[in-house]
Amino acid sequence: MQQGRGPGLLVGVVAIVAFVLGAGVVAGVFLLRDSSREPVDDAAGPSASPAQSQLPPSAPRPAGRPGPDNTGVPPDVELRPSDVVEVTEPGTVLDGLDLGCLRVKADDVTVKRSRIRCDADDLPAVRADDGVDRLLLEDTEIDGMGVTSIGVGFARFTLRRVNVHSTVDGVRAGDSSVIEDSWIHSLSRKPGTHNDGIQSIRGTGIVIRRNTIDVFTDGDFMNAAYIISAGSERTVTDVRVEDNYLNGGNYTVYLGDSDAKSVTGVVFRHNVFGGDFRYGPRVAIPEGTVWEDNKLASGAEVPGKTGKG
Repeated sequence: MQQGRGPGLLVGVVAIVAFVLGAGVVAGVFLLRDSSREPVDDAAGPSASPAQSQLPPSAPRPAGRPGPDNTGVPPDVELRPSDVVEVTEPGTVLDGLDLGCLRVKADDVTVKRSRIRCDADDLPAVRADDGVDRLLLEDTEIDGMGVTSIGVGFARFTLRRVNVHSTVDGVRAGDSSVIEDSWIHSLSRKPGTHNDGIQSIRGTGIVIRRNTIDVFTDGDFMNAAYIISAGSERTVTDVRVEDNYLNGGNYTVYLGDSDAKSVTGVVFRHNVFGGDFRYGPRVAIPEGTVWEDNKLASGAEVPGKTGKG
């Protein structure tokens, strides 16, 4: 299994490493490695332990639609290189780090004011393992380097002021996933891909609010800004999509209506559609969906069909 910036050949001993910059200290347990060697399976990779101290607070972020000025790493943070690829200790805080592909195996982990660059085409840049709860990423950049298939997956996480770009899909959102005040954009087309800003395949309690999700890239509409792909074998329930700017896609939103009636409890309100779409702004809207005050950027009503056929 190939993973970008993953662990290489072990050439040292397990060490406690502290990176010190100014008043900030982040401690972790790492394996010293030869980064020039080919990566091996991430199961043997270094893991992080809870941070002893965090960096000083950053200045408040500017208001307005999420974009380059108010998502990602704050400009006053100087990133420190880190070899952490796996987090196994509950309560770990990773603050102000330059990271590679990251796998989270513990509850209550926070990644803040950091950059994650991952070029693994078969793994998410940030993967929350099954059963992991309360993963928080905030004020962080996730760069898929034009290769990575998914920015963040799959359940029980919160993204806040996160800049996700250069991935095939931005986010896979399952149970208890919250994406807010974030910027998902500049997806990377690869042969045969159906690129989506956010995709929900299964889950309940999904919240998408106050984001910019713009998948229209260099004249390519991509597939959808938000798509529910439950089909007939999975269910998606209790979804709230509110106060977002949505743009691009063959259809900008596809909300998963099917004969199986496997999508229920969708609330879609106060969203603005940018207007760059191939066929229309909306399709496959399930019966019973709350659809309120959604407008084109011009202020006009959102046109297009609600049924799948």
